[in-house]
Amino acid sequence: MARAAAEAGADALTVANTYPAMSVDFRTRKSRLGNPTGGLSGRAIKPITLRGYLGPVQGFLGYLYREGYLLVNPWPAEWRIKRVATLPRHVPSEKAAALALERALEVGRCPLRDRALLELAYGSGLRRGELWRLNVTDIRGDALRVLGKGNRERLVPLGGRAKAALWHYIRTERQRKVERFNPAEEALFV
Repeated sequence: MARAAAEAGADALTVANTYPAMSVDFRTRKSRLGNPTGGLSGRAIKPITLRGYLGPVQGFLGYLYREGYLLVNPWPAEWRIKRVATLPRHVPSEKAAALALERALEVGRCPLRDRALLELAYGSGLRRGELWRLNVTDIRGDALRVLGKGNRERLVPLGGRAKAALWHYIRTERQRKVERFNPAEEALFV
């Protein structure tokens, strides 16, 4: 099969076709698939596959070189396998997250804005750019209208703590700043 692919002009042959993955509907918080997990496939698996098959070879040759068994590492630098960005192994407990939040807020000049930002980022999983692009008009009751990558619009649920911190910030710190500097300001975080 590999010979036939090479003769047909293929540069490479993938030795894996799927990896366990999951797709969750954020509204229902349930899997979009029939089973809790399904298969991730396509271009996304190339770096995972390369790392899985070639990573041990690269590591072993590096070990032999460091220990003096090889005078030169035969693995060329341009072949280095990039690590795949992964999710953290564990999510901090609510107590640890609250402690980190309190420490972060001790040094800020705008503590209510900072609390609202951090609660929103932690509770809703928004990216930095998504947070900065939010306007007051993006608040939709218990959800936020968010423009994500590629200007794709989605609704993100607002958790209780994030919602409380956000409204407290809007009614106090934000209102004072907007009245003082620019009453027509639409940006949520000023």
